Amino acid sequence: MKKDLLNLLDNIQETGEELPQFERYMLVDGLNLFFRNFSAINAVNPKGAHVGGLGGFFRSLGFLIRQIQPTKVFVVFDGMGSSNNRKNLIPEYKANRNTSRVTNWDVFDNLEEEDESKVDQIVRIIQYLKTLPVRTISIDKVEADDIIAYLSETLPTKPNDRAFIVSSDKDYLQLVSDQVVVYRPIEKEFYTEQTVKDKFNVSPNNFLLYKLLMGDNSDGIPGIKGLGLKKLYKLFPELTKENMSLDDLLDLSEAKL
Repeated sequence: MKKDLLNLLDNIQETGEELPQFERYMLVDGLNLFFRNFSAINAVNPKGAHVGGLGGFFRSLGFLIRQIQPTKVFVVFDGMGSSNNRKNLIPEYKANRNTSRVTNWDVFDNLEEEDESKVDQIVRIIQYLKTLPVRTISIDKVEADDIIAYLSETLPTKPNDRAFIVSSDKDYLQLVSDQVVVYRPIEKEFYTEQTVKDKFNVSPNNFLLYKLLMGDNSDGIPGIKGLGLKKLYKLFPELTKENMSLDDLLDLSEAKL
């Protein structure tokens, strides 16, 4: 019997597949994933408390893991006071957020009840994540997108390593590279360098400049008044052809605007 077991082990070692020599990091924007589910799923527990954000979060997380098949998972949340630095620079930054109800369901009588439910569900999500083989990250005064940007740049160390950022926030598209892919759950689409070029006619390296010129209503950042997409590409064809720096853009703007 012992000899048979040893032979079986030898056969497994000889015929077994080698472990992949690369990492697939999944970097999840935690609040983005939560709010998508909180606003979309009107589910309550037996006591009548809303749990759509909580249940939907873990259902979505499981789906993402099965789809991306990562070797490591990081769920990142905004830290306390994370928006203060940007608000000091631009008082309008995210000024239009959190001013109205996220849902229109009767389960919440007012904005205060909805806010309490959001906080309660987020706290429970973080507690449950600690029991899973994932890493949860939150740093005071640092936004999740800054943490994710750092991780996406530093985690892939080998040529075949990949970082998959999961968020519906378009700001992450500026991070796309040959090792960084953005998955947008709303569209159910993976954004590679070619995808960004096809959809926006700019390279990922120029996407931040594109947003700077066009503005961002969701963050309360104004663009250049009267500048539409057709005029943008007419004035700045360089955005579609090469990687530009902010200094390059300023020099071109002085000459063209």
